[in-house]
Amino acid sequence: MADALWMRLREVRWGDYEVSTGKAERLDKLLQDLASRKEARAMRASQDVWRLLCSGGIRSAAVPVIPFLVEIIDVSGDNVRCEILDILKSCALGVDKLESALGEQLREALITARNDLFWLRRKAKGDVAIAVESFYDAAV
Repeated sequence: MADALWMRLREVRWGDYEVSTGKAERLDKLLQDLASRKEARAMRASQDVWRLLCSGGIRSAAVPVIPFLVEIIDVSGDNVRCEILDILKSCALGVDKLESALGEQLREALITARNDLFWLRRKAKGDVAIAVESFYDAAV
């Protein structure tokens, strides 16, 4: 049986990664909130995750976060999906500005995300369809 999201989040050594405010130790809690069924909580978390990963340039914590974002998008409502896709798009747009090793790791994570989200691209409608196409355009 697969471990619960919160258990897998606890396995990541978040202190080894950087976010816009310093060390990434808050990300496990924010990702749990992002996966919440309570839309208001998930929306607040999405804004915090974007700010920590993307504000002022992409941070190293984006690499371990991307697979979790892909997983969370599967259980999210449309508004939260759009926010997660915006985070993914921001990461894709900023990947070329990173140092080569980190940039390569992030690029690989984004390619995997793009492949894993193919199901969403095929079934999305409305704002989610626009957001997923925007991510796909950025992640080329």
